[in-house]
Amino acid sequence: MNITRSILLPFCFLLLFIPGFRAQTWTSLTSGTSASLIGVCAISKDTVYVGGANGKIMKTTNGGVTWVTQTTPTAQTLYGMDFINGNVGFAAGDNGAIIKTSNGGATWTSVSVTSSSLRSVRFISSTTGFITGDGGLILKTTNGGTTWSVCSTGISDPIYAVWFIDPTNGYASSFSGDLLKTTNGGSTWTASATGVSSQMNTIYFTDPSTGTFVGAGGVIRRTTDGGVSWATVTMTPSGDFLHSHTFVNSTTGFITGGNIGSNIGVILNTVDGGLTWSTYHPGTARLCNVDFVNANTGYAVGLNGTILKYTSPIGISEQSATAKTLDVFPNPAKSSFTISTTGLELEGTVYFELFDVAGNLVKKEELVNISNLTIERGSLDAGIYFFTLSTNGKVAGTGKIIFE
Repeated sequence: MNITRSILLPFCFLLLFIPGFRAQTWTSLTSGTSASLIGVCAISKDTVYVGGANGKIMKTTNGGVTWVTQTTPTAQTLYGMDFINGNVGFAAGDNGAIIKTSNGGATWTSVSVTSSSLRSVRFISSTTGFITGDGGLILKTTNGGTTWSVCSTGISDPIYAVWFIDPTNGYASSFSGDLLKTTNGGSTWTASATGVSSQMNTIYFTDPSTGTFVGAGGVIRRTTDGGVSWATVTMTPSGDFLHSHTFVNSTTGFITGGNIGSNIGVILNTVDGGLTWSTYHPGTARLCNVDFVNANTGYAVGLNGTILKYTSPIGISEQSATAKTLDVFPNPAKSSFTISTTGLELEGTVYFELFDVAGNLVKKEELVNISNLTIERGSLDAGIYFFTLSTNGKVAGTGKIIFE
């Protein structure tokens, strides 16, 4: 997923003082379907894919105002999806269904690898990706999905998700509640107990030491020692099944789920790194997945065709509809990153400004050599940042960088 934002406008802060204005909201979108939606991948604030029952995939290019159903070669339920870039993406689901698009969903083709039901898709780079599934299955590609190999996990339980903190060190969640860890890029995995014996759904680390996982029965666990030990954070009502979660920075995260019996959706939110969570019931069916573009825009999907959109004026918002989304590499980065200015028209003095997810300006530079824009990290903390390139008083380009 790509995360982009332009510069913070002063009036965004003024809105916070207007009576009745909510700092953050979840809005129900018209999906045009009653099918269960289980997967979501937000490419940008406007371009989003959702998928689910009967091989359904829908796409919006206008921020969820309208959704177009795409033709897929499968009728299997699709549980996971991820995109390498704006054009190339994968979705996976029941009975070994894997489908791929190379043109932004205009067409999808089947990829035959396994007959096992598949639960998630995650790419950690343009070439390396993982698909998890039943029977302890983890598939890995190192060539952008052209071929897939089976990783050795040593378990037979379904594996629901993977998360990598860097190219070699990663974690996987399982049906039994055990945590799997790899230190060789996913070639082999070792299982360890977490103190939970129920289904573990998604796992997310905000840094090499700090991570959370969520699952059945409202379970939330948190580690601060790289998964050696897990502490109970909170228990939502036992009927709540927590399907998915994500963090937009080291402090702010969201969980989606709901009550299976009553089919009532729930969203949990933390602003202290997962130590505590607040509960919100949006009045929808059970929610199955969530994906955020950045701290200001996110999407959640669920049963009965449910699609929700999160918006917040806090942070970095659009200043110019004509600003170009810029590619950076490497991303995530450790010490520095380079901005691609291909197709960008820059005249006069060019300024680089970097913001954290709260909208605070943390770095500003006047650029001299705009043909090779390499930005040094300096002393900035790990996390998600957003930048702008401005010239002649206008924002010409925007982008996102993750520092490990």
